[in-house]
Amino acid sequence: MLFEFLLLQHAETENALMIGLPEYGILFTQDLIYNNVHAFLGERAFDGWSAALDTYQKLAYEKVLPGHGAPGGPELYDGMQHYLSTAREIFWEASDGDE
Repeated sequence: MLFEFLLLQHAETENALMIGLPEYGILFTQDLIYNNVHAFLGERAFDGWSAALDTYQKLAYEKVLPGHGAPGGPELYDGMQHYLSTAREIFWEASDGDE
């Protein structure tokens, strides 16, 4: 069995390791993708995270196993992009933690 180790940087955290199984079309995305679970956004690395989603979505993996939430397919990348876009707007519009 062939493993592909992918270094994920500047997303949910500074560094993470994703693991691909190319023969089976499976990618363990770790915290690159959360599926219907609120993401940890403390780093506020929206740009890096979004860029990483764009990069890894182009890989030939058909089954995506996120760090949190149910497995799915490539549509999970779009869902995470939407989540980050919405979160970014809320963060920048809020004047304090309560908002």
